Amino acid sequence: MREFGGYNPKEDFKGYSKLITLNGDTDPWLPGCLQDVVNEDMPVLTVRNGAHHTDSFMPIDGEDQVGKGSNLHEVRAQVASYLQKWFDQYAKEREQKQKGHSLTQLVNAASAESALGAGARY
Repeated sequence: MREFGGYNPKEDFKGYSKLITLNGDTDPWLPGCLQDVVNEDMPVLTVRNGAHHTDSFMPIDGEDQVGKGSNLHEVRAQVASYLQKWFDQYAKEREQKQKGHSLTQLVNAASAESALGAGARY
């Protein structure tokens, strides 16, 4: 914890983003897991009746292996929602970057052309 942080999660991980922490409320590792939200892009989700790696269990005949009272379906839907949001943000940022890059290229080309034209006069 000293090397990677964790004594003060809100301070140690404040620069982190797009990281989902999934916990199970019966996981023996839970006391050592991040349990408080650090920022809106670093959610902490807990599976009721969940243990270590419960989120990776495959449904059998549409039923969760976790048992009654579990919110595994809802947690999976939340994970999908966060991922979709972040993928959409990435696509938008990439598109804007590409447009900005093209605009920069046009401005640089126009400046170079103008400079060549001005130099040709002398």
